[in-house]
Amino acid sequence: MSDATTTGSSSTSATTTTAAVMTASDATGAGTSDGSTDGSTDATMTTGATGGCVEELCDGVDNDCDGLVDERSPANERECDNCTLLEDGDSAYWLCRDNRTWQEAFERCDARGARLVTTETMAEAAMILLEGPADPDFFWLGLNDLEDEGSYRWPDGVTPADYGYEDWADGHPIASPDFNCVYLDNDLQGGWYTAPCNNQKSGYVCEATLR
Repeated sequence: MSDATTTGSSSTSATTTTAAVMTASDATGAGTSDGSTDGSTDATMTTGATGGCVEELCDGVDNDCDGLVDERSPANERECDNCTLLEDGDSAYWLCRDNRTWQEAFERCDARGARLVTTETMAEAAMILLEGPADPDFFWLGLNDLEDEGSYRWPDGVTPADYGYEDWADGHPIASPDFNCVYLDNDLQGGWYTAPCNNQKSGYVCEATLR
C-alpha cells in the first residue's frame, strides 16, 4: 500500500518523481483533462476546508481537515462521485467508474490528496477486485514507464520487484514506447496490462494514507 503523504526527505523524492512522470506523460501524449462537464467535481475539488473541521462529506471539500477530499467517513460511507470508497489498514481507496485517460485519472487522484494506486501485494490487488464494483472492466493503476522506457515504477518511484510482487499478464509489458501505462483487468480477475496512456479506461483507483 503506497504512502501518498510521505514527509521529510522522502517527500522531496516523491515530488520529484511525480513531476518527472507528469512531464514525461505530457511529452508522450498521455492526455490532459478536456474540461468537459460530466457531472463530476473536477472544478470544485479543493484541499482546504472552508469552515471548522467536521466529518468528511461528498462535496469536493476537505471537511475534516486531513488533507484528503471525499474519502470514506461515517457521513460519506460508501459511494461518492462515481467512486466506491474503501478503507483497509492505514489506506483509503477510491475505486472510480469514470472513462479517463491515465493522465486524467492521475489528476483526479491528485485533487483528492491521493495517488493512482500502488498494489504492493497480491492481497491488496485481490481486495480491490473483491470489494470494488463489478464494473468497470479496467482500472488504471499508478504503474508506468513514462520516465524511463522499459523501467516500470509506481508513483513513489519504487519498482514492482522492490515490493516483491508482480502480476504481468501473458505478453505484457509490451515493449513499445507507445505502451507506457498499466491497468488492472477486472474481467479476467486481475493481471497487469500495458496500454497507451491516452487511451480511455472505464475506471481507476486512487490511494492515500490515512492520517
